Amino acid sequence: MTVKTSWPGADEPYPKTLSAVLYDHDKSPVARGNEALKTMLATNDATHTLIRRVKLLLAEDRKHHDPNMERLGLQAVDVIGDFLSFLVHDIEQHLAQAGWGSVDRSKLTWCMTVPARWSEAAKQTMRKASFMAEMIPSIDSPQLKFCVEPEAALFNVALTSGYLKPGSRALVLDMGGGTVDLAAFEIEACETSWHKLQLSEITSTDGHTTGSTYFDEAFVQFVRKLVGEDAYDKTVAKYPVVADHLHQQWVKVKHAFSGDADDTIIIPLDARLMTAIPKTTLMELVRSKALDHKTRELRFTGQTVIDCFNTVFPAISKIARDMINKSTVFRRGVHGRIPGHEKYVTGTGAGQRIRVFFPIIKIGDELPLNAPLRKFLHPSGPSQTMVEFTLYASRAPEVPRFVDETCKVMAKVQYKCNMTPRLYEMGTMLPIDFSFSDSSIMLRAFDPTNKNAEYRQICPFNPFAQPGLDGF
Repeated sequence: MTVKTSWPGADEPYPKTLSAVLYDHDKSPVARGNEALKTMLATNDATHTLIRRVKLLLAEDRKHHDPNMERLGLQAVDVIGDFLSFLVHDIEQHLAQAGWGSVDRSKLTWCMTVPARWSEAAKQTMRKASFMAEMIPSIDSPQLKFCVEPEAALFNVALTSGYLKPGSRALVLDMGGGTVDLAAFEIEACETSWHKLQLSEITSTDGHTTGSTYFDEAFVQFVRKLVGEDAYDKTVAKYPVVADHLHQQWVKVKHAFSGDADDTIIIPLDARLMTAIPKTTLMELVRSKALDHKTRELRFTGQTVIDCFNTVFPAISKIARDMINKSTVFRRGVHGRIPGHEKYVTGTGAGQRIRVFFPIIKIGDELPLNAPLRKFLHPSGPSQTMVEFTLYASRAPEVPRFVDETCKVMAKVQYKCNMTPRLYEMGTMLPIDFSFSDSSIMLRAFDPTNKNAEYRQICPFNPFAQPGLDGF
């Protein structure tokens, strides 16, 4: 495996390039990635158009609209196709320099990593873009394969680190520029693959449209409020390159930031933005030493960088918590079963402890019998009026990604609640206890909006059932 770290226009080695394409006045692509940004900064705004965050054009939960793309009359598939064309050219040059000579594209198979949360429609658009970039002979060509990014990352770690073996489980948090993906896998032995490994999804993947791109947006909002939102917006509308200059300086700050809240950060402001700052605002910035009028240097502390990051981190943290507490159906284990359904728990320690696979806890947790497990789930919103917990069992050989015909409802607890915006903002959670005995599972839910009123339900369960016995 070879990682490309030298990209056109990059100031330093880095394994990624910007997802950006630069177009000239004829709507022809002339540069992409870091080179596109550098060329834009060096040219007249009126003759070139920069389209950035290309990957976000396919994010369906937060539609990314680029006014420059719309002004040029381009669709997402057009821009992505142009980006891939440049990418393929770079790859062919790299292979030629490495001694491979001329590459016959008809004999190439492309494996493209994509966010785990991408829909089939997004993947189909990527196929169309790949066809437009002449990577594949047809849109449905088998020469293009997709691999979700968390899975690719875990395979890389498993094959290069040596500390992930068959039986290991891993939670992969993939934080990128525009998306954050979370996936849980178990590594299994596979004699038919060259690397002797395969990944089994423990539960369905999850993700969110967030990441360093929104970290950047938080900094832009900081600057807007500092210099005046009207002044900033009018300047950027007239001179779009001002925003590009600011972003370039901000990227340098991000890469060099030590994490110390007391660090002094300096970013030069564009002269056109300086002249647009209202006089009273400018005087206050100079008086507070937040701005040096002569050098046009904006000064702030590392705490501002941390604050910008904290606008993104809560969403990322919630994704991780939701994945751990995610409501999926049971996964099969070795021993134990619900009558009429496949086994789904495993007995260990001479029956004194059981290993449980069910929706509320992390798969594989060990629980002592007759000791309740309490979990806290997030309310659905500040005006929630009904709470329902449902416990499923499944006879499917693998973990179902959604409730299907293999699933059976084992117990359900439902109650009316009185969630309010104030309770929601206070972080009020919905608790539920799961108690396991030698014959049943008991669910006990508590309503924190009504003096912790208790609601319970019981379903039959045999944690000590053995394979070949008890009718299965």
